[in-house]
Amino acid sequence: MMASRRSRDTVSTLDALIDSATTEVLRELARSVAAKHPAARTMCLDILSRHLPAGAPEKAAAAAAAARALWSKADKILDEFNTYGGGPEEDEVRLMDLLGDLAERMPDLRRSDRRDLLDECLDYISRGNSGLEDSLYEFAYACCPDDEDLRHLAECLEETGQDWPMDHARRIYRRLRDSGNYLRLRHRQMQYGSDYYDLVTFY
Repeated sequence: MMASRRSRDTVSTLDALIDSATTEVLRELARSVAAKHPAARTMCLDILSRHLPAGAPEKAAAAAAAARALWSKADKILDEFNTYGGGPEEDEVRLMDLLGDLAERMPDLRRSDRRDLLDECLDYISRGNSGLEDSLYEFAYACCPDDEDLRHLAECLEETGQDWPMDHARRIYRRLRDSGNYLRLRHRQMQYGSDYYDLVTFY
């Protein structure tokens, strides 16, 4: 009870100080906290950008900066996992939460910003040693909300020359009804019954 009362008193005191502070002091406070704490910086970007009018250049820049800050956290975990071929379960859960948060932000990002994040993700996909490929592919698809983005993803995956990325590229071409590219990749892998079934159902 004592700790709870102290907590309420602290919040009440902080509210009073915020109400009495000048605009310049509040600006200094926000900049100082954001500079020292990455999580607070992302929160500031989110809160402040919500009050900007739609279409404001600062809004898009803030959305990109917030997404980049989240990716920076995910990147540290991915780099560790890729180095050692895996890692602690709690880090994996945290990474999935970060990627999920990022995926939800994709509609607010400019195409160029989505492509930048996709390139980062594809780098880990091509290295293929993190043990988190399913989560990475899920995020890669989240970076591609329209057909133009999906085609770009397919072309990037195809450029790796690796079997699993090529399989995803083929699926994307099929989804886009791009028969030329789908058949070109499909004919490269005609070994199992499922390969023939995929070809037949395409038609």
